Amino acid sequence: MSKSLLVIGGSSEIAHSFIKMAALKDYNITITCRNEETLNKTCSDFYKDCGRIINGVVLDLTDSEKVATFFDDREIPDVLFIAAGTLGDVNVCHYELKNQLEIINVNYTAIATLLASVTDKYKAKGDGHIVVISSVAGDRGYYSNYVYCSAKAAISTYLSGLRAVLYPHGVNVLDIKCGLVETKLNAHRKKPKLLTASPDYVGMQIFASMQKRHTIVYTPLIWYFIMGFVKMIPEFIFKKLKF
Repeated sequence: MSKSLLVIGGSSEIAHSFIKMAALKDYNITITCRNEETLNKTCSDFYKDCGRIINGVVLDLTDSEKVATFFDDREIPDVLFIAAGTLGDVNVCHYELKNQLEIINVNYTAIATLLASVTDKYKAKGDGHIVVISSVAGDRGYYSNYVYCSAKAAISTYLSGLRAVLYPHGVNVLDIKCGLVETKLNAHRKKPKLLTASPDYVGMQIFASMQKRHTIVYTPLIWYFIMGFVKMIPEFIFKKLKF
């Protein structure tokens, strides 16, 4: 019997790579996207690439009511992969209030709400995987986008507690701390090639890490060492670094 995969944020390039790996393992795949247009295009693109039909559902993470009730009449999947995220509007000041609220809501509040709604169901199920894309940005608050950093730190902390709750019930919680990845999300940024990975590489690494039941993964791996150094910088120095 095929296992089931639900991807929240199916239009993500990293999610696309992960889905391709799951398709090779004959998973029954469902994705969500924020609107009908994006959903149809994503499903169509995947069919062109892999010849597989995947199921699609519209879910806008800024709609708190729909997020809270999304799993009310839905079976939980064997694998829940949350790849949704936003840097906010890069054309306005990152600490402008409306922008802050969007960043916090999409990267933390909506995801935490979804996870809270399935916790008891996964306990009862007794197995499964929850995989969430976080970010190395959550390891320290940066001058350039500290609101995004705080949201990613919050979701990683949430996952740490959720992991402790679900571990006795056979459910693994995997936190993916992404470094620089060549995606639409950060296409506006200049990225050093040696520190940047392709979505295909990251997606494959996430799938392999899930199968090995890892708990926290830095990708590309070099970011584990970079962030280890960054976290050691004393605050009286770090507060003067505008990056």
